[in-house]
Amino acid sequence: MVFPFIVKKDGRREPFSREKLLKGIQAACQKRNVSLSQMEAVVDRISAWVLQKADKEVPSRMIGQKLMRELRLLDDVAYVRFASVYRTFKDVQEFVETLEDQESYDIIESSAQLTLAPEKSFNDDNKKQSRPAEPEPSGKTTSSGARPPDSFPN
Repeated sequence: MVFPFIVKKDGRREPFSREKLLKGIQAACQKRNVSLSQMEAVVDRISAWVLQKADKEVPSRMIGQKLMRELRLLDDVAYVRFASVYRTFKDVQEFVETLEDQESYDIIESSAQLTLAPEKSFNDDNKKQSRPAEPEPSGKTTSSGARPPDSFPN
């Protein structure tokens, strides 16, 4: 198996390194409750993804984004640590906005991968949900001594 070259921001090219990837993950996960096997699993997934692309070169930016998504699922603090080092920010506000944008992108991307239930069960569920819940009889009486109605007119 031959890994592609990684194209850095400045245009340099270097061979893909599982070890370098693991060191970056370990730094982000330092003093977090993340096991070495969990970190190695992330390295395995990203390595398989890089190989599956079958390109001779892969931009480091794509690997960084993939790693940020993996870390976000693994540990929120590790994700924020990696993002703060991986990206260059002029101030805290830009950092927060970038994280929020990434979160929105991840939500859109994951919702595009959802599958819909068969139409019949969806409609059945919808009917149940659209019917207003009837109030429970309380047995309480009003000040006039009459019991309040169990349902209200629409």
